[in-house]
Amino acid sequence: MFKRGVQRSKSEFFLELLGVGESKFLSIWFLIAILLGVVANITVLISCMSSSTRTVYLFRVSTEDLINAATNTTTISAADLRIDGLPNHWYWGLSGVCTVHGNTSDDKVSCKKSFPPTMTIEDMITFAVTTQFDEDASSAVIAKHIKPWTSALAQVEDDLAPASQPKTYFKAAVALTLVSTILSFLLLPLGIASMSVLRGRLHRWILYGIAFLSAMAFLGAGILAIYAMNDGPRGLIQLSGIGQGNERTFIGPGFYVLFAGVLFTLISVGVFFCVAFILVILIIFAIMACLSSVCGGGGSRKGDTSYNNYENHNYYGGSGGGAAVQESRHNHSETHPNYYSNSNYYNTRK
Repeated sequence: MFKRGVQRSKSEFFLELLGVGESKFLSIWFLIAILLGVVANITVLISCMSSSTRTVYLFRVSTEDLINAATNTTTISAADLRIDGLPNHWYWGLSGVCTVHGNTSDDKVSCKKSFPPTMTIEDMITFAVTTQFDEDASSAVIAKHIKPWTSALAQVEDDLAPASQPKTYFKAAVALTLVSTILSFLLLPLGIASMSVLRGRLHRWILYGIAFLSAMAFLGAGILAIYAMNDGPRGLIQLSGIGQGNERTFIGPGFYVLFAGVLFTLISVGVFFCVAFILVILIIFAIMACLSSVCGGGGSRKGDTSYNNYENHNYYGGSGGGAAVQESRHNHSETHPNYYSNSNYYNTRK
């Protein structure tokens, strides 16, 4: 009977993790995790909409990398490509592109709303230069100014992905982000209703299924955004081969926010929450075991050394007494060969 009760309780607990049955704790945790996921969705959606949201950019490309890449893959010199008006970096978000001119606290940040940010390299350079020219500057003047870049990009046009390809990826990424955001927004009132007016009728496993779809849509948006950048603004850098190993400088805080949102939405599901909880506990125990092993090993070696020093110093009467005692024993054993082998020696040592 006892085994059956234990087995039934385990099965009931597993069903609760799947969303079958009622669990106040899992219902409250579901709402908290979904709320955090919604915050992440909104943060990513408004990235680079203005200078205030530029700090949560998804990707960044430096002008110096673009110049080096164009120099390595075309016949245009770096001196010709360093035209006036180029920024230090371009920043991408799902709502626009920002440029930063200068290296001080008074940096000039210019942002252009574009939802989605479908800008080619030539569009990037045109936008950056335009922000530094007078408002009445004609398009012909700007086109003449960026002619070295136009010529360089024309030489590698066949080696780069078509301009329509990254645009399609960006549009799909934005669409999936919107789907994820809408689903997450719907889950908040539905989750509250499942604990009150719809209790017993709106089961958690239905909410878990919607949350899983939201997480997968948001994850797909992040993957498509990477493809869009690699085939678009970063395509020239990858073509030259100089972009290897600098992914950390390429990916921005907004990208980590995106995957944090995916994680929070996933662990709103009871099963994934349980798995994540177990993994965290195992990691904590592993860290504690490593720390105790290091500290214990160091303390043991120190104790052994101290004990040996104590024996040598106190038993032999000082640091140099050991040799004198050994010599005295040797001389005494020559005149009394049986002294150290009979019981008298051991009795005198007591």
